[in-house]
Formats: sequence, C-alpha cells, structure tokens
Amino acid sequence: MMVSHNLWACELMAKACKRNHLGRSDSNPSIQLYSHTLPDGRVFTEFVQGVASVRSGVLIFVAFKDEQGNVVKESLWKESSMKSEV
Repeated sequence: MMVSHNLWACELMAKACKRNHLGRSDSNPSIQLYSHTLPDGRVFTEFVQGVASVRSGVLIFVAFKDEQGNVVKESLWKESSMKSEV
C-alpha cells in the first residue's frame, strides 16, 4: 500500500512544523492518517480522497481538511491525475 498526496500538498507538508498521528482511517483501518501544523498555526488533517488497485498493491490518494472540516481544494487530486497514477 502506498499513500500519495498531490504536489501542492507535498510542498505544504515540507513546510509543516509538526506532524501528529491521528489514527486509522474509518474507511480502511490499515491507513494511518496525520495532521500537519503549519508555521502560521493552521492545522490541516488528512482524509482519504480515493483508493485504487495497482500492480504493486493499493494506492491511497490523500487530501486535507482545515480546522473547520472544510476540504482544502488545492490539496484535492484531479480525477485525471488519479487515473494517470494508476
């Protein structure tokens, strides 16, 4: 199983000050999810946007929600990008 973020999210995580383990995904208990605290104090939490079967196993597409539970649109995978990863 491989967890994957889009490029915007990867760049954001590189700037994050702190990463905290949240626990396992409700939809798939084998997936570990995290929160990321940014230098400006915002906290984004991961959620599973999609799952795909690939030759090497399973690919998990992860995106972010903000503190209010709103999806961070920049972190979402485009449908075409998810298809090209599979």
